[in-house]
Amino acid sequence: MAAIIETPAFKIHQITGYICELYIVEYPDRLLLLDGGCSTDTSRISTYITRHLKRSLADLRLVVVTHIHPDHAGGSDFFRKKGIPIAAPAGINQWYAGPGGFIQHKIDICLSYLVVYLSRSPIKSLWYHRQVQATTDLFHKSRLPAFDDWTVICVPGHTWHDIALYHPDSGILYAGDTLIRVNGRFNLPFPVSYPDAMTHSLERLRYLPIRTALLAHGGMLSGDRFKAAGLEAVRTQHRPQRGVIGQIRFLAKFSPQAGLPAPRIRSTGHTFIS
Repeated sequence: MAAIIETPAFKIHQITGYICELYIVEYPDRLLLLDGGCSTDTSRISTYITRHLKRSLADLRLVVVTHIHPDHAGGSDFFRKKGIPIAAPAGINQWYAGPGGFIQHKIDICLSYLVVYLSRSPIKSLWYHRQVQATTDLFHKSRLPAFDDWTVICVPGHTWHDIALYHPDSGILYAGDTLIRVNGRFNLPFPVSYPDAMTHSLERLRYLPIRTALLAHGGMLSGDRFKAAGLEAVRTQHRPQRGVIGQIRFLAKFSPQAGLPAPRIRSTGHTFIS
């Protein structure tokens, strides 16, 4: 399996996870994992590193969690227990805090199982802790620890704490869940808990010089196509949806966290949604 991207500094490898696409950035002396995947993805990631890349798991110097949903944060606890640093948005654990957050955690797991069922994949465990034990808090325009050539871009909308990762030198954007591609069609993620913030986030990304975008759900595409698809997804977001997207969007309306005021980050006093 060849790398999907090669630059003078690194290669990027794509792994098809249980629910989403996972990306390993391979440097000569270290590895970076863009999102930890589901709890069931950890063996797949570890095997790829040790057997295909012929590297030690100790070469994995950082796992970034872009938001706390099962297919992005589910594997983080496994890697933390292996001594691998975890970086996540500041305040990420407030999403599942309190009674509403407890319920939201269960709803998000159920929605993920619905995605699995509708895609006719085998049923595996998606259970994971509703707290991410990060070693580094990430803010807008933060540089990743040990990978300071990558910049954090806050992109709230899907949740109040979503982030994307941008590599200015190569123009590569890991967009996380800011845009998804299902059956060849681009859509906003589900749910869009903060519609105005979602629109603002895609506008923010539109002004970046993006050469290549990597989607957690949809793979790789050109920067121009990503920007055009994002604008179209915003424009058509209120149209009725059928099939998988329609069913999941309907159920997501019952999420207790959707639309709640974004909390403030205690250390800065700033809200997640600016």
